[in-house]
Amino acid sequence: KEALQREKELKSSRGRNFIRKEILSQ
Repeated sequence: KEALQREKELKSSRGRNFIRKEILSQ
């Protein structure tokens, strides 16, 4: 479930920005 949502977010520009923020947070 989470993997699918992450893949969808990766495909979307908004998801990419979200993941970028998550990485910066880490």
